[in-house]
Amino acid sequence: MAIYSFWVYDRHCNCIYQREYSPLTASTSTSASATTTSQTGSTPRLSQSNSALNNSSVQRFQQSGADNSDTTISNNTSLGSSSVNNKIQELLNNGSINAINDNNVSKLLFGTLFSLRKISISLTSAPASETTDDEVFSSHTSLNKFNELKSFQTLNYKVHFYETLTGLKFLVVTDPTIRDLQLELRNIYENHYLNYVVRNQLCQVEFKEHEVISNDKFIQSVDAFWSGLPEFIS
Repeated sequence: MAIYSFWVYDRHCNCIYQREYSPLTASTSTSASATTTSQTGSTPRLSQSNSALNNSSVQRFQQSGADNSDTTISNNTSLGSSSVNNKIQELLNNGSINAINDNNVSKLLFGTLFSLRKISISLTSAPASETTDDEVFSSHTSLNKFNELKSFQTLNYKVHFYETLTGLKFLVVTDPTIRDLQLELRNIYENHYLNYVVRNQLCQVEFKEHEVISNDKFIQSVDAFWSGLPEFIS
């Protein structure tokens, strides 16, 4: 798979939401492969059994074969779509929610991001003498400054990053070959986090230590968003 996990940190550096997607089991992939092989292996036997027909029968057989071919392509397309949906559903079911928020992995991920963000800001920021008052108080400039670091990657994974003016940090860990997903993280903040967390009167905005987002609507909407991307399964 291409998307491994999704993380949200508040301005106090606490992980308030963590969603990890698990890979498919080997047995499921083997059974799916065996099913595909048995389906594709039936057509040659059908053609071979009809090879002794006369010319007129062959023409009728070819015509019916073309119709059957169209039906087979349609069936294979529906089977392929069903297979992808089953894989997505299995990934969502097997994944964990808020299971390792205080784990060393969470702390290491945030620490790495924090250090790289500081470095990127120091390398790209203009000297104080060259900064105008309009730039200092411009929300657009401040937001861009927060997001000088878009992503970083290793040989095994890539971390995409988006930070809001209120200090919320959204991260998604993917395969190294995946395109930049900062716009998708911003989409989650503006269309999912604001709607189901900030505007939800039953959900706190300021999280204490060890408190997490357990809003079902937020969890379901974020899962639907990530699983709807073509990068979710590669």
